[in-house]
Amino acid sequence: LDAYATRIAAKNPNWKSDFDYWKDLYGIIGEAWQNVTPIHDHLKSLISVVKSQNTDSEGLYIIDSDHPTLLTLEHLIRLHKNKWHEIAIINELVEVILRSRQSKAVVFLWLVAREKNCKKRKEQKMKRDESVSTVLSISQSAIHLRFVWGHLLRWRQDKLTPYI
Repeated sequence: LDAYATRIAAKNPNWKSDFDYWKDLYGIIGEAWQNVTPIHDHLKSLISVVKSQNTDSEGLYIIDSDHPTLLTLEHLIRLHKNKWHEIAIINELVEVILRSRQSKAVVFLWLVAREKNCKKRKEQKMKRDESVSTVLSISQSAIHLRFVWGHLLRWRQDKLTPYI
């Protein structure tokens, strides 16, 4: 990793934050970062940082939109495009962010990834129903998301009663 750090410093001597260092490191290593233990440990530590944050009245972690965990997650998703959901540590990051006040940054990516391999409409509807139940169990305010209330209005009116 020291060689990578030297390469990053040569590329950008004014890098200021820890996030910039890790972001450049992911870019240099590419998809091989998954096999580098210190990077994996760093991502685990980011998950721990979010889990140690204060929570609001609904139990959601309170983090800012510029939190390093969120920035790192967004970068990794861009780096891996359509394959990010196949990487366990990125899924862990998404699960933690879903339980935060910044969940809207990842909820649609999470939803698309869950329904990606559904071949039949019925299978997609079942997956969507699971997804809606999951986000509502995380936070009742998820009812304000269009895909949640739209699904409930169209397919599951029985679950709308608590929100009327």
